[in-house]
Amino acid sequence: MTWFVVTLPDSTQEFELPDKSKGQDLLDAVCEKLEVIEQDYFGLQYNGPKGEKLWLNRRNKIGRQLPGSQPYRLRFRMKFFVQPHLLVEDNTKHYCFLTCKKDFEDCPTAHNDEQATRIHALILQATFGDYDRASYLRHSRQNWSSEFSHAVADHYKKLAGMKTSSAEYKCLKEFFSLEDFGYEYHSVKTDDNAVHSVAVGREGLRFCDETGSVIRRVAYSALNKAWRENRCFALVITNDDGTLHEYDLRVTTAEACIQLFRSVTESHSFFGCETVNSTVRNQYTRDFKDSIISFFSEETSEKLYTFDVDKTVIEVHDHIRRVLYREQQNSSDFEEIPSTTDCETNSTECGQNVGLLRQKLDNIQQAFLCKICMDAKIDTVLIPCGHWVCCRVCGSNIDKCPLCRTDITLQQRVYMDLPGIFDAKARDDADSQEEMNIDASHSR
Repeated sequence: MTWFVVTLPDSTQEFELPDKSKGQDLLDAVCEKLEVIEQDYFGLQYNGPKGEKLWLNRRNKIGRQLPGSQPYRLRFRMKFFVQPHLLVEDNTKHYCFLTCKKDFEDCPTAHNDEQATRIHALILQATFGDYDRASYLRHSRQNWSSEFSHAVADHYKKLAGMKTSSAEYKCLKEFFSLEDFGYEYHSVKTDDNAVHSVAVGREGLRFCDETGSVIRRVAYSALNKAWRENRCFALVITNDDGTLHEYDLRVTTAEACIQLFRSVTESHSFFGCETVNSTVRNQYTRDFKDSIISFFSEETSEKLYTFDVDKTVIEVHDHIRRVLYREQQNSSDFEEIPSTTDCETNSTECGQNVGLLRQKLDNIQQAFLCKICMDAKIDTVLIPCGHWVCCRVCGSNIDKCPLCRTDITLQQRVYMDLPGIFDAKARDDADSQEEMNIDASHSR
């Protein structure tokens, strides 16, 4: 079966997959084509029967989710907007930038002129390189005022020489400083018509009125219970005084209600939890046919999983770092080091071999040094994230993990014996000090 996926910037890719392929198979194929490793931040989006924007469930068969007939078209875009410093790969940052750029250009909300000037200048620098008057006039917006256009051009000129990757990263930081950015909006109705939309994002939920103004912000820690039935979605929230408040929300279609339910639950698990609860991971439904089959054979009946999130933001970051570390280790296994016999026949190669071994030892020593002071040995584990990155002295001066920015609740001292590694470093330092003393005595 053929699937067409629109990737940014607005190019269409064609993929051939078996008829019974699941959403994960298609996402794997897209990410492999785009060379994106951090695929947990991305998803495939399509339009529902009434134009609703729905996310493809990676754990279910594609054919059972998409409405209409072939050819099927989907959009590859960022699903979970995380802080730029958590993105490891340059390709991930690039496609995150393209998603944010498109959303920013399509967003009708007016932003602060000064910040909008910086963002537009960074977009132009990242997309077209250094300032050129003819190119700028060609790509500047026609609806910009003359004053705003001159301000963007002046700021654009100051970015001359900035690399594309640097411009994209700086632009991402500007995007994520916008208060209303990175949220997915769902149109809803209530009995009192007070709430007209619910925005789901990295910091929680926002209830908005008909003008788009936020009337209430709710952190994920305040969510108590959520459930849905047909086109109705109920959400129970814990107030600041400990009392419970229930929102009964109605949406246009059952598909949109399922998407709102998924968006709230998956974002709560991804951003607000330390790990994905098994209740969320294992929740599923069956249609009538599969329900009948399940009475006779549990394994042959097909389960339609409600959610497809399987990692939290911290787990994704740790997983990617482990994957990249393993790839680095595997690639280093194929490096050939000259044998001792070859060194005996060629003194130059022998010297290179010794230098290579010294470099490897230096790398090992650096790996066990505190990543803050780069002087003392790592001897402290940060809890709850579990990262082992600093010494006891530096650990006492920080309250957030320098890798994942998680609040530190406890610091556990770790004693690890590393024979020969730091001993060798100490001997080298002693030898160097001894040589300095000998040179000083000769000079006297």
